[in-house]
Amino acid sequence: MDEAGIFERDCTLCFDSRQSPKENQIMAFITTIDVLGLTPTEYRAVLDKMGVETNPEPGLYLHLTARIDGGYRITEVWDSTENFDAFMKARLAPAAVAIGLQREMAITQEPLYNIFAPRLEEMPALVESAEGRPRH
Repeated sequence: MDEAGIFERDCTLCFDSRQSPKENQIMAFITTIDVLGLTPTEYRAVLDKMGVETNPEPGLYLHLTARIDGGYRITEVWDSTENFDAFMKARLAPAAVAIGLQREMAITQEPLYNIFAPRLEEMPALVESAEGRPRH
């Protein structure tokens, strides 16, 4: 333990990419999509058209969205860049076309460097309180 006691914390979902890769180690990627000019109504419409909240893409671990100046930033954790690319082609692009959505997007993909979730058990309540959650 160090003086701050940080190494004693129980972290059930931790990964540090400074570690050398091991056999069967999970590799993950962070994808960030900045969509300029996107409105809340359009964001909801494209999610509903894709059906991702009720039928999530198998390679997706996590989807987070935040408002930014002029649009939205979508941050996702994927199991591979190939699965994200397949999702873009098979689900996102057709959904955007179907609702007539054409927006400028800046997409970045980077290997996951570190993750920890000390309050993971609280996520369901956080999901339910999110402004952009589905309204059933």
